[in-house]
Amino acid sequence: MYCEVFDEIISIMHNDYSGHLDKKGWDNPEKFKSKILNMTADGSLTQDKFVEIVNDYLVDFKDKHVYFTIKNNEIRDIGFRTRRFKNRLYVTKSDDNTDLETGDAILALDYEPIGDLAVRHSRELLDSIHERENWTPIISKYSTCTTEKKDGSIHTFDLTAHQSRFNPIPFRRTWLDDATLLLRLPSFSDTEKANSFIRRHEEEISRACNMIVDVRQNAGGNAQSFKGLLPYLYPEGDNTVKLEQSRQLFNCTKRNAELTKRLVSRFIKTLDDKEAEKDLSDYITNMYDNVGEGFRFLDEEDEVISISGTRYPKKVVALSDVTSGSATEGFLELCKDSPKATVVGRATAGVNVYSNLVIEEWAGLFELYYPTSKMPERPDGNAISEWDAAVKPDINIPWNPRHITEDPDLEAAMVFIDRSH
Repeated sequence: MYCEVFDEIISIMHNDYSGHLDKKGWDNPEKFKSKILNMTADGSLTQDKFVEIVNDYLVDFKDKHVYFTIKNNEIRDIGFRTRRFKNRLYVTKSDDNTDLETGDAILALDYEPIGDLAVRHSRELLDSIHERENWTPIISKYSTCTTEKKDGSIHTFDLTAHQSRFNPIPFRRTWLDDATLLLRLPSFSDTEKANSFIRRHEEEISRACNMIVDVRQNAGGNAQSFKGLLPYLYPEGDNTVKLEQSRQLFNCTKRNAELTKRLVSRFIKTLDDKEAEKDLSDYITNMYDNVGEGFRFLDEEDEVISISGTRYPKKVVALSDVTSGSATEGFLELCKDSPKATVVGRATAGVNVYSNLVIEEWAGLFELYYPTSKMPERPDGNAISEWDAAVKPDINIPWNPRHITEDPDLEAAMVFIDRSH
């Protein structure tokens, strides 16, 4: 079974994945297929090991929107998250089943310094900017970590995988002063939850002089989730917004059309918005109409929307980070477009180079997530990179360990608001 699934994954990445032309020749499937065959022969290939091998193969495509999982599997991992600053990994959050605490600095894994490991694992890290690196899958390959505690003492801990439990980040609204309202929006994946939160606080939003929207840990979801916020991002009156960044070329294969229909049809059932339902139904129809035609725009021209802006808030600040991805990047693009909104923090994930994910499934067990659309080429004919697609902040605040215990981004936002009046 494993070899058949892997062969189909190769076919998808060479034909249906929207980056297959841009990244032709980047992968080396035979290397990983050989490993699968050898481990199948000696009986050592488990489901978890197969997932690890497939994800290692997918690394060569350098796309954070592509991943392979066991369906409905309880994720086992190291139980903490880190962020790199110079040659240390700082623990930014941890669960109750690990010996590490928030603020601890990891100096080495299996006694090898972080700087040396960064060179060894440059392929998997996918980014040359320290604060944007994802070390979680790399740390899980090691047995011990050497850390410096907050009191300066050095300790070595065993690393064990377990079913980690991180407390979900809540939606929250807070008045920072009489004039400034802070909204924390941790996710756009549950459209009804996000919209009900916005509706519940509309009266406060509409009278706030200033609004700060924190989407730093919002990995995305659906653009319908922030529809209710759009009027407050723009100045009073009619605003014509050209959504240039949202226009995508779709890889119109039969598989992509079928998987898109499966996914979007489920989502339509959760909506109570006739206009959105029609747009999504048209999307499915257009995909089927273009099957076999290669990459196609499914709209005739750049989408233009009209937004009736509000007098209040007068100033809007959005807080962004590398963990802001997918639909959240669309939200931040709109903030950058508005004359009354400013983005503070760090550049976003940039995953929308290839987007509109679908899910292929095998035997109700394995799932492959991959994008079906891509941004058009740059004027020079080259493909857009992840960094090109990342939303850059108007005010950049490089990450440093002080972010663990304080909030320099929010401080900068408040300073900006004070100076703007």
